[in-house]
Amino acid sequence: MLLGDVITITAASFPDSISVYWVLVEFGFGGLAGSFIATMAVIQSYAADCTPPAGRSVVFGYLHGCMFTGIAVGPILGGLIIKASGNIMTIFYVAFVCHLGFIVFITSFVPESLSRDRQIAARQHHRAEMAKHPRRAWTTIANIANIIKPLSILFPSRDRTSDITRTNLVLLAAVDTVVFGVTLGSASLVVMYSEFMFKWGNFESSVFVSIANTCRVGMLVLILPLVFRIFSQRINRPGHGLPAKAGNSDKFDISVIRIAVLFDVIGYIGYAIVPTGILFVVSGVVASVGGIASPTLQSALTTHVAADKTGELLGAISLLHALSRIAAPAALNLVYSLTIGKASSAVFWCLAAVFGAAGAAAWGIRARERDTSRGEYGRI
Repeated sequence: MLLGDVITITAASFPDSISVYWVLVEFGFGGLAGSFIATMAVIQSYAADCTPPAGRSVVFGYLHGCMFTGIAVGPILGGLIIKASGNIMTIFYVAFVCHLGFIVFITSFVPESLSRDRQIAARQHHRAEMAKHPRRAWTTIANIANIIKPLSILFPSRDRTSDITRTNLVLLAAVDTVVFGVTLGSASLVVMYSEFMFKWGNFESSVFVSIANTCRVGMLVLILPLVFRIFSQRINRPGHGLPAKAGNSDKFDISVIRIAVLFDVIGYIGYAIVPTGILFVVSGVVASVGGIASPTLQSALTTHVAADKTGELLGAISLLHALSRIAAPAALNLVYSLTIGKASSAVFWCLAAVFGAAGAAAWGIRARERDTSRGEYGRI
């Protein structure tokens, strides 16, 4: 990201001698490095190291809340900075300073997420695995070239995991990919549709986006922690819920996921049928409740693998997120372009159907109870 800032600033500062197409190189570097999706994966991996499994949904919710705060506040703040300075280049210098400050903060002030003993144990385990399964140079190169290889962690072998765990991994990953990809991919369509149907201008659209994102942030940083504190212990009563460290979603996480996806379905149906702009805003508020699904899904996923595999798992999820950010906007924009002015709400009916399918998949996710007579965990 820092290198991208340098390219943009340089190209904009010397437009006569440097082609504007260098900006495409910036996007290429960003894509190869993973951009903010890879950053979020590593940050969540760090948070998973520092947080007990039972509390990860709240912590992940805070991280997602920060992300959507940036999405809501960033454009407004950027506009104010440009207006105050009178120079559009100022915002790129600010971005450069922010990215540089982040690097300094990470390298100088943020401590290791693992204790010294855990670091040594992890390295010893890694060396033992490498000794047991040595890799040849061509194998390493092939693994790097195979972009699908990271997804193998979602399909563990039968001799190491239970049927419920394997099924849950696939369902949780699928639902999370749909929720994340469709939510981000449909954001611009919601704005374009509202401007077309209700003749909104930039001001009205900006107000709608601010309200929707503010509600989403409120759900992530205020309501989700409160609900977790009130209901988690009641739903996961002793003897009736699986401790997160045992390797499966608990009842509370599953309930939150199902309810959140249901609110997404209701919100998108609302987008499709409401006749006025005010009710459209209300539908946006309802859909914002679904924002609690993604952090809860990712938290639940981390309980299905060993602690030393959490980073690998979140990397695989980030790959799915990246693929969804390519596929979802392309598919949604195609539907929108073919139906706008004819059956304008069709895209939202499609989105409601997609979330409905995700909701159906969420009902396939299962927790496990402890069978105290055998000291094992059985299906609910």
